[in-house]
Amino acid sequence: MNQYAKHDELKDNAKDRLRGKYGDLILGAFLSFLILLCVLFIFTLPLILSILTSTITGGSYSMTSIRFLQAGLLITMILSGFFKTGLNWLYLSIACGQRCYYGDIFIGFHRENLWKTLFLSTLRTLLRTAVLLPGLIQAFHYPGHFDFQWLIMTLAALGAGCAVYIPLGLVLETAFCLLLDFPDLGNAALLRDGFFVIRGHRGRFFLLLCSFLPVYLLCILSLGIGFLWIVPWAGMTRVLFYLELMKPDATGNSSLKNGSRN
Repeated sequence: MNQYAKHDELKDNAKDRLRGKYGDLILGAFLSFLILLCVLFIFTLPLILSILTSTITGGSYSMTSIRFLQAGLLITMILSGFFKTGLNWLYLSIACGQRCYYGDIFIGFHRENLWKTLFLSTLRTLLRTAVLLPGLIQAFHYPGHFDFQWLIMTLAALGAGCAVYIPLGLVLETAFCLLLDFPDLGNAALLRDGFFVIRGHRGRFFLLLCSFLPVYLLCILSLGIGFLWIVPWAGMTRVLFYLELMKPDATGNSSLKNGSRN
């Protein structure tokens, strides 16, 4: 039976792997963020112009521009999955001792990865939208004054959405790594094997991700500058957790093989 590393050991190991590698990771992450920001701005521009026009003329702003922005948000979320694939490639390359080049951030758009990345990213986007939308709609219907019942209903809706999304989202996190590790797997196989690999480890994985929350809060105090180093650290730790699950056990079988047989 495998003896899995503790959270602190994984995080320390991630720091060691990242020494001298931050440059390409930061550049790749910043490039992807800049592209997503530009795409979102394009879809936001009609609403900005509509609001300015309505302010000058005294009319109401266009609902079409709002729908356009909503479509842009969905497209941006889907595109973020492609860059997630690219970042995972960079993390896996560093973890396996291979070269790291920031241009590989676009590897999710390569022909061999395109449709599977689109499938996983679209599925993740639809899942997030479906489970979190009720809570967000409730939050936007702020009554204008403190209402304890409204607050409870909003928190309950968001909490229920997170309770549904988190276990499924962790499967998708694993599937994004499997996409690069096993390029011959189809869409259904990625989801199936993602479930088997993470099975029995969702709690550990979730707590590992939560362990970075205090550091994220400190990054906010640094006006976001700290995220340039913390995000790669968290990403590398996440990938090392995945690689640890894929290690052969005492019988020579990996988690994927064991899961696929059951």
